[in-house]
Amino acid sequence: MTMKAVFKLEGLDCANCAAKIENDVKKIPGVQEASVAFMTQKMTIVAEEDRMDTIIEEATRIAKSQRAYFPAPPGLDVFTFSPIPWVSYSHISHTNPGHRNNVTPMFDWGRYTERDGRMMMPFSVQVHHSFVDGVHVGRLIENIQSFMDEY
Repeated sequence: MTMKAVFKLEGLDCANCAAKIENDVKKIPGVQEASVAFMTQKMTIVAEEDRMDTIIEEATRIAKSQRAYFPAPPGLDVFTFSPIPWVSYSHISHTNPGHRNNVTPMFDWGRYTERDGRMMMPFSVQVHHSFVDGVHVGRLIENIQSFMDEY
């Protein structure tokens, strides 16, 4: 017989960490299904009822032992690129927990496509308005466009 248990996780601030916890919990003997929802901070386990106590203990150990993917704020000369070359998009946004040290610019671009004889490529810049002036983002976009126009 199976049993379903749902738990609230605390301190989960990384989707990658949620995926790692989920994958590790799925490897526990007796677990039939496991999911960790980063947005709701919940873990769901479906497992054999007679093993559920042991499974919960092991799942708790796994969740508590998970360390942050980026344990310290990046340096002031660091930025994040996140290319997504297999999709074209019109909008992208990243979850930002609002920590004061989270000032790293994030750049994304997607698959280029041809539209009306022109090559189009989605490009997104996410920055903290207190640290980056919009004019600098505009200049960056102009430079990228000039480069792309040459090729």
